[in-house]
Amino acid sequence: MRKIILSAGNTMREDDGIGIYAGKLLEAQGFKVLYVYETPENFLGKIEGKVVILVDAAEIVEDYIITEDIESIETFSTHGMPLAMMKKYLAEKGIRLIIAGIKPESCGFGERLSEKAKERAKKIVKEIITLCEDESPG
Repeated sequence: MRKIILSAGNTMREDDGIGIYAGKLLEAQGFKVLYVYETPENFLGKIEGKVVILVDAAEIVEDYIITEDIESIETFSTHGMPLAMMKKYLAEKGIRLIIAGIKPESCGFGERLSEKAKERAKKIVKEIITLCEDESPG
């Protein structure tokens, strides 16, 4: 199953850039990564895979989450297109959307990622790799 990673975030707002960091880790593992920064909606027309994994900072209770249930992470995105609309658009193209959200420590101004956020990113990357290995081709 062909999977595309959409790596989102603002690298000028501390841990809000954690999705970009995770994307670099996944790219180093051979994944196709599109760095969408703050405008994932601008890249949707370029997706040719069967599964999209959107990696971004998320205001959640857990350290990180991987889910297709966008209602469970209502506050996930501050980007232009609501997640429900993105999911519907991709579904109409036969593409499944998986959300990989990482809890930030701070989203103030600055380029430095916190160590906690980096550790969370490394853990979610391992889980994404396992998820992709576990799924049968299709």
